[in-house]
Amino acid sequence: MNPEHSLLSQLNNEQQQAVAPEKGIFLVRAGAGSGKTRVITMRMANLCINHGIDPQTITALTFTNKAAQEMKERMQKLLPPESRLPYLGTFHSYCLRFLKRFRIAQQKPDFSILDSTDQEKLIRAILSKSGLQKQFTPNSVLYAISQAKNQALEGNVQIYALENPLIREIFSSYENEKNKANCLDFDDLLLETIRILRTNDQIRTSIQQHIRHLLVDEYQDTNLVQDAILKLLTCCPSGNCKTDSLCIVGDEDQSIYAWRGAVISNILNFPAHFPGTQEITLAQNYRSAQPILELANAIIKHNNTRKEKQLWSNKQGKNRIKLLQTQSDRQESAIITQLLKTGMEQNFECAVLYRSHHQSRIIEEALLYNSIPYQIIGGIQFYEREEVKDLLAYLRLINNPFDRISARRILNVPLRSLGPKVEECLFSAWDNEPLLDFFNITRTITDELTLVKKTNLILLAQLLQDQSAQASPAETLETLIQKLDYLSYLRSQHEQEKAQEKIENVKELISTAYMAQERGITTINSFLEEIGLLQEFSRKTESAKKRVTLMTLHAAKGLEFDLVILPGLEEGLFPTMRATQETEALEEERRLLYVGITRAREYLAISYSEQRALYGYLSQQAPSRFIHELTMVQPIENTAYWSTSQIQQASQLWLGKNQNSYQSNIKQFQSILKETCSTKPFELTAEKKWKRLQPIMHKTFGTGIITDIETKADGKTILTISFSGTSKKIDATFVKPQ
Repeated sequence: MNPEHSLLSQLNNEQQQAVAPEKGIFLVRAGAGSGKTRVITMRMANLCINHGIDPQTITALTFTNKAAQEMKERMQKLLPPESRLPYLGTFHSYCLRFLKRFRIAQQKPDFSILDSTDQEKLIRAILSKSGLQKQFTPNSVLYAISQAKNQALEGNVQIYALENPLIREIFSSYENEKNKANCLDFDDLLLETIRILRTNDQIRTSIQQHIRHLLVDEYQDTNLVQDAILKLLTCCPSGNCKTDSLCIVGDEDQSIYAWRGAVISNILNFPAHFPGTQEITLAQNYRSAQPILELANAIIKHNNTRKEKQLWSNKQGKNRIKLLQTQSDRQESAIITQLLKTGMEQNFECAVLYRSHHQSRIIEEALLYNSIPYQIIGGIQFYEREEVKDLLAYLRLINNPFDRISARRILNVPLRSLGPKVEECLFSAWDNEPLLDFFNITRTITDELTLVKKTNLILLAQLLQDQSAQASPAETLETLIQKLDYLSYLRSQHEQEKAQEKIENVKELISTAYMAQERGITTINSFLEEIGLLQEFSRKTESAKKRVTLMTLHAAKGLEFDLVILPGLEEGLFPTMRATQETEALEEERRLLYVGITRAREYLAISYSEQRALYGYLSQQAPSRFIHELTMVQPIENTAYWSTSQIQQASQLWLGKNQNSYQSNIKQFQSILKETCSTKPFELTAEKKWKRLQPIMHKTFGTGIITDIETKADGKTILTISFSGTSKKIDATFVKPQ
């Protein structure tokens, strides 16, 4: 068989248009699941095999080492044995290779690279030396510096790109220290490459003569500097493209990284910057069933910053999507758990994709209580997160004043000038007096400390001693957070987005404590015991071969699963509150939802809650504006009054393999829906009685606890019910058991 025919026969018509030609400028708008990696690798293989192009004149740039490695492995299979491979690597690895080749043109011919750990140490030292360690964190400074470097299109950072004058001073010190050490950071690799290509026409011409065919993956994720590098590698100073071919692959509908510098206009404006560009749209999806793609198309069409395309698939299907309205986040997690359990019974790869890390807590607990193993990708389990462990360490020390591990953790958290020397002094004294608890041992060493350190240590010990191990864990946490000013500490130690994520985790921990109190766990000791059991269950499931995947939507980019669940589509949560105030940010949130939807191969469930626990109170939630956009394709199913058995039955009818015909299942599901959504008052049967402390559900007021029961002369039962601290008397026919 003709090699060219053999290669192209594996592609659809649109893919062939991008792969077959030897020369030209191509913008391939590759929709989700449309085979963009195949297009890039097949194009390189076709150039080598059918056009006789030297692989050494082909360069492909990606965004991750993982993607580059995947392409290399595919190329090794496509090219004849022992063939040389084209260059495949990230922008940073290519620039490092470039700088090593053209050492003579550099200001630092022999340089070392500062990794992120080295950068952090250097910034930390500068902050300490200048007395700014309480005003800035190393991460927040490095983020500001990196953002400024991402704007440096000429290769040199403009100092006023850094808005804060103090950060400008830190930046100057940082650059001076790097220069003295003859080092470059990762951003410098790109900037130094730009500087050389802009100022040395001979090198620029040489590079352009060497790179005859250039391909770039995920172009929607490029920043301004990477876009500038592309133009310098391919265009002469007048702007004309000098390479034989330039192929850009990307999808503006999947641009979700503006927060780290990605500029969507790079891909949208590409044809204007490169006249003669052939635009090719890959709309055939090889991943998802058609109903899922119709939902994705319905949501993304509301964005204005895009070029129109309609994803489609040969994989047909019915009853593949559920859009669920739940009564509370607790019920939402129960439904998610049952769907995952049923999915795993069918050997599905299952994932829960959420907008923010703090959403994982209630889902994790539901999975643990039901012995469903899980893994968190791109994050850590809730009770292992730094800020959660900090606050639990305070509770542990209150509960057990001899707990040295917890004492060591919280001694200088938040920062209170009790550093390594104080720690060494304290624990040395404790070794000599092991029968003394934390409160007493602190008194024995205060004479050895400066006035400030002595005062701070006494205040810490007094704060802990004022708390009782028998007190409410939720109220104790709130007291500690307030008196420690812990949220301000988080804001001072982390850049804004990271700090907000940690604050949300703290709020979630308080909600956890209040929810535990509703279950009768009212002391710090019992609360810590429950968390310990959950952590033990979690460790036991770590070795399970088949696990549910939990991750944020950002981390899910490029992945796919049989069953995908997207919880929490509520205003302020998804989209975030900040995004609701900015058009560009709102469109990116919509693209993030689009990415989440298109991760699903077979089944997709999207949910939102009418109420969500916050600081122990049920907050009324408004459905996300995206819900309205989705209902144009998919109707909402109200699950607010579903019982556990109804949830199980509905899950089996939807996902189970041992089913009757599709139409029969739909009728059964509709009968469940009709039964559970009926407005007919609920009544207990004669053999069942209401009980004090019984949890109930009311359509308007949500979840409550029965505190008193009164039977009237006419036979009516009046219940006194506590709803988040507010008591109401309600006819029993208007509530249901929880």
